[in-house]
Amino acid sequence: MCKTGNRDYETLEHLFSDCEVSVRIWFDSALGIRTNQNSSLGIGDWIINWITYLKDREHSINCITQFLAILNSIWTRRNNSIFRGEGFIPKVFFKQLDSLASLAMKEPKNSEWVLAYFQNGSQGSQEIDNEVKRIKDGHPVFLIGSFGSCSRMGVMVDASWKVSGFAAFGWAVFRDVGGPLFEGKMKGRAESPLQAEAIGVLKVLEWAKDQGFLHMEVSSDCLSLLQQWARKESKHHHTKGIMGEISSISASFHYLCFSFIHRNLNRRAHTLQKRAMREH
Repeated sequence: MCKTGNRDYETLEHLFSDCEVSVRIWFDSALGIRTNQNSSLGIGDWIINWITYLKDREHSINCITQFLAILNSIWTRRNNSIFRGEGFIPKVFFKQLDSLASLAMKEPKNSEWVLAYFQNGSQGSQEIDNEVKRIKDGHPVFLIGSFGSCSRMGVMVDASWKVSGFAAFGWAVFRDVGGPLFEGKMKGRAESPLQAEAIGVLKVLEWAKDQGFLHMEVSSDCLSLLQQWARKESKHHHTKGIMGEISSISASFHYLCFSFIHRNLNRRAHTLQKRAMREH
């Protein structure tokens, strides 16, 4: 949408996040996004990171709808600029943006689908929908070993992330029965919410290994992360290295699996990571 040194920059990253006009649009919008904080990410990861972040905010559907409306409006403005020679008039642009966002919110089913799309990591295929359902129904994602008669440790883990790059992790460790045996929280850095969740799991496994626990079941409310383990692959470059470390440390356990836990049942770990974030 703009030129620097008489050279056009038409990459998607430049168009949607780096262009000086786009930077102004995002910051002046109701979301107040500073796009230069994630300039090292590809546009796909950049979009997923922001929507993952926005879905945990109050009025999340409104925020996500606004975000998608901005993406659409930037693309429309780019085409109007190139093919019609139209200039950027902020007042007109934001008026059209508000109209588009309002129109989208008149279809609540569509907005709810958009939120579920990013919560589940679903791409619309029946195969992935079935995978998500299996995980939600309690089918664990096994990594190594088999469970015998010995006592196992259950771990509930949660993480949070801020666009500034700060992250917080919390976990609660239980035996088969009884209250928590151990609770932990810490601060750190991460490139995305998904990476923060993966780091949280890695920290828990490092602690369990040091304690000599050999049978572990790790529960997370992050469906996207569990799907990656179920497929034994990572589509996000910022989690590949961490998942590799988790795979390596898993050899230290006789039994290790991952399972889904609903956010409402993961409150203890959620509370701990929130405390760690407030301490920043």
